[in-house]
Amino acid sequence: RASPFPRHYAVAACSGSKQQGDGVHQDSATVTVNIPLSRSENFVGGNLSFCGVFGRDDYRRHVHTLDWSHLPLGTAILHSGLRRHAALPTIVGERMNLIFWAISSSPKAIPAGPWETRQVPDQECLSELYDSDFKQHSVHGHNS
Repeated sequence: RASPFPRHYAVAACSGSKQQGDGVHQDSATVTVNIPLSRSENFVGGNLSFCGVFGRDDYRRHVHTLDWSHLPLGTAILHSGLRRHAALPTIVGERMNLIFWAISSSPKAIPAGPWETRQVPDQECLSELYDSDFKQHSVHGHNS
């Protein structure tokens, strides 16, 4: 039987032998909370790269890369669901995170438009899945 409550959380386990990164994307949420559950000595890589915000010209501009190894276990990272981001591949070991998505009771839709491809993207913010100009801007093997 289906639950009357939509699922707005996930436990993501990423290991060096299998994980390729989750690709550059934004969440269908108002706010995203990401909490590391693995000790930093148990993995290498898997950093979280942040870009601009969906609906703005800086959408595909790199803003910051978060290195999980510099955060205490259990630190919550809170960001707008509209912020484009990507979990980079875990190179060695296994990294586990608890992720929550908070969805507004009255979400505001942002239509797609020319702003999406107006500027040349930073490589960290280019998505093969979502960007129509991926082949034009991709440096082979750098993005997903």
